[in-house]
Amino acid sequence: MEILKTYLYKLLGVQKGEVRKVLLMQVGIFLIICASLIVKPIANGLFLTRFGASNLPIAFILVAIVAGVVSALYTRALKRYSVIRIFRLTFIVFIAFLLLFAVALVLKVFEGPVLYMLYIWISIFALVSASQFWIIANFIFNVREAKRLFGLLGAGAISGAIFGGYLTSILTNFVSSKYLLFLCAAILMVCIPIMEMVWKNHVLTIRSATEKKERTKFVSDHPFLLIRKSKHLLYLTAIVFTSVLVAKLIDFQFANIAVKQIVDPDKLTSFFGFWFSTFNVISLLLQIFLTRKVFDWFGVGSSLFFLPAFILIGATFLLLFPEVMFAVIFLKMVDGSLKQSVNKASMELLYLPIPIQIKNHTKIFIDVFVDSIATGFTGLLLIFVIRGLAMPSWVVTIMIIMFGLVWIRLAFKVRQEYVKIFSSRIEEAIGLSVKKSKDYIDLSVLSIQGMRKILKNGSKQHVLAVIRKLREEKEERLYPDVISLLHHPDDDVTVEVLRYMHVFPRSRADISEHVDRLMVNRGQQVKIEIFEFLLNMNVGNREEITKKYLNDEDYEIRTATLVSLIKASKTNKELSDEFQLPELISEWFKELENIPDPVERKIRLQGSLLAMGYAKLPEFFPVISKHLAHPDHDVSQSAFIAAGKTANRLFVPELISFLSEREKRKVAIDALTLYGRGIIHSLREQMGNAELPSDIAKHFAAVAEGIPSRESVEFCFELLSHEDPEVRHEAINALNTLKRSYPNFKNIRINTLNEIQREVRIYHDTLSILYAQLLASERETEDHEDMTPMHTAREKLIDLIEKKMDADLENIFHLLGLHYAFQEMPAVYKVLRSDVRETRADALEFLENLLDPRLKKELMPIVEAVTWESITDDAIQKLDIHIPGDNACFKMILQGHHSKLKMAVIQLLHQIHDEKYLPLIEMAIGDSEPAVRDYAIKVKAALKLEKSKMAS
Repeated sequence: MEILKTYLYKLLGVQKGEVRKVLLMQVGIFLIICASLIVKPIANGLFLTRFGASNLPIAFILVAIVAGVVSALYTRALKRYSVIRIFRLTFIVFIAFLLLFAVALVLKVFEGPVLYMLYIWISIFALVSASQFWIIANFIFNVREAKRLFGLLGAGAISGAIFGGYLTSILTNFVSSKYLLFLCAAILMVCIPIMEMVWKNHVLTIRSATEKKERTKFVSDHPFLLIRKSKHLLYLTAIVFTSVLVAKLIDFQFANIAVKQIVDPDKLTSFFGFWFSTFNVISLLLQIFLTRKVFDWFGVGSSLFFLPAFILIGATFLLLFPEVMFAVIFLKMVDGSLKQSVNKASMELLYLPIPIQIKNHTKIFIDVFVDSIATGFTGLLLIFVIRGLAMPSWVVTIMIIMFGLVWIRLAFKVRQEYVKIFSSRIEEAIGLSVKKSKDYIDLSVLSIQGMRKILKNGSKQHVLAVIRKLREEKEERLYPDVISLLHHPDDDVTVEVLRYMHVFPRSRADISEHVDRLMVNRGQQVKIEIFEFLLNMNVGNREEITKKYLNDEDYEIRTATLVSLIKASKTNKELSDEFQLPELISEWFKELENIPDPVERKIRLQGSLLAMGYAKLPEFFPVISKHLAHPDHDVSQSAFIAAGKTANRLFVPELISFLSEREKRKVAIDALTLYGRGIIHSLREQMGNAELPSDIAKHFAAVAEGIPSRESVEFCFELLSHEDPEVRHEAINALNTLKRSYPNFKNIRINTLNEIQREVRIYHDTLSILYAQLLASERETEDHEDMTPMHTAREKLIDLIEKKMDADLENIFHLLGLHYAFQEMPAVYKVLRSDVRETRADALEFLENLLDPRLKKELMPIVEAVTWESITDDAIQKLDIHIPGDNACFKMILQGHHSKLKMAVIQLLHQIHDEKYLPLIEMAIGDSEPAVRDYAIKVKAALKLEKSKMAS
């Protein structure tokens, strides 16, 4: 029995604790739709027999008018009453009117007007009651629960439709259809206590006080204004309008052909009852066997395309065979079955991301008023086409095809908005919305006045960004505002101002009064920049200016002058010859030995090294190389910059060797970056060296990251095929940075799909190893061995595996960020790991609609695994992962390329003391990593020693 229950839970998608509320909701919607499908064929049959299909357009228009009144009353009621009270009130009113119509028809009082009113009643009731039900369902289920369970609720609705339709078809053979209205009223009376029970037990008692307050908060704007403010709601409204219009056109064609061939009213009622129920049987089968799979394969947004696409097929079939009953039955079957299964669940799910107070205020308006307006518009359209222009009925089929195409376009738009909503909610949840970031500024939308305000009151980062933009665009209108920052206390700002002034000739006159002040008490970079500025702006007075500052009393000014002079000479041969710069650098460097002040000696040494770098003369290369390892960080940094400025290949191996040293790594990366795109070829050559250590290779991506270019992107993508996981991890991070900084990134064709699938396989393998080790750890705990060195070693291994899994997942999400347009994909991962259930559901829903079918099947089980509180047998079974034994686990790790994991395995093997694992130790001794080899040799020797001690 327990196995059967488990199977049913899995088949239906219901989890423990959800059975009661799902069952109550199913019974509620079953009764509502059952009552509707009893009344609908009765109302259709009696109306068409009495008035004919030609009067349907008038009925459509009357439905629209009454719907407008009902919608207005409903909006007013929302201001005063809760959702459940409105539900109770509307049902009482509907039941009262239904009983009144039943009595009038039985007594044959005002039969003509009553038939019109009954037709209007069923149209309004079907819309209002179903809409209210789904609003309550939106209170109870979040987006992930809804995706599992809305299909099941829909099955309850379809079952009610089947039961009601067939019941009507059978009972009309024994009693007049008019008497069935009393049965319908009795069924509706049962619905009220059921839905009140749902509200009491599964809304009021579950939701927090905060949620209740938010839920009941009234929105003062009219629903129409709320819809206008939201693209998502606007497209939803347009889809509802178009789908209803198409459905009514199909209804007209179905009724028009049926009434021509069936004259007897009870037979016509039986015909409608049979086919409405048959359509719903098909719909139920689709709901059970197809709807959930459609959502799994295509997501909510894409599933909207199914109904309009099949309607286009059916309409084309009817256009070819306009008078054939089967053709119109097929078209109506497509509309009736898919609408109540895949399409209905999809439409209801599209409402889930809308705030509940806005949803309450707009859903009934859309479901009732917009639906009915579409019905009325269809009526006017049919009157104009059929009566006014006397067009044949095949013209209606042409209209179905035209509006079907519009529907598909709207489905595409609403899908985009649906994904955007979850994207923005994810960013908001983790505070990573780029526009809200303190360090972000969108320069593309800033006016001149906006940039002026930033220059005056903005942060340093914003000021620097604006000045760079003005320089790049040679924008002179803000010239006075920029040079007013020349004496800004931050050297970086002053340097940017000087670089901006380089662009404009009038700066030559403006700079003269500021030079002396800028040369005093400012950093070397400012002094270098100011002297370079002077050299460029004073062509005729270069010699005089240079001699003046080269002989200045301030050694910092002399040093800055030397560096600037060498820098400028690279584009001016005359300047180099005039001052005999190589000899000048040599003299300057020799003088350092005679300088007693260590501070002056250090600054002048730094200047000498930078000058040698800009000079790019081979005779100075040994000096630069010697100072790369200087104990003083500032001097060493200057040597690294000098080496990078030479852009000479001789320094490349030496600079690369420093990547393994934590203290020198950043300056080594910066120096290699100074080589520009040319360094990529050297890095690629180094990667071909089989003996290149991974702890050096993994930093190559950081070098390429600092050189936004096609070559960098292609090189980083090549690194993705590297066996070492850390190299791949750094390459993925670099590619994401390059995607933001390199404008032509999107023009480079890179196939990330294979890389994503590779990382998924790696994650699966790692998860299987983790689960196997967790089981072993549990067994040790049960056997009271949790305090042993072996258990401690295993826990260390488990900790490392979990960290590796985090890195693997980060790789997957960064690769997804490359594969898709969404920039903040890593943020999705953070949300999935958060403690907030609702935001995790948002992230899952976003991914499910973003991923294409190729990735969804492999990725979604992993993504859902991220949200697990713990790894269980059921979870592993869902992922269909084979769990290896200890020996296989250890072998998989030792055959891999994660050094820390290998060391942890060797340590665990040491503590296990089992001879059957000696072949694994031997495997580790043959490892390519020296640290792993050495440790394995050490452990083997220790095991031998322990064995000999035990033997003695």
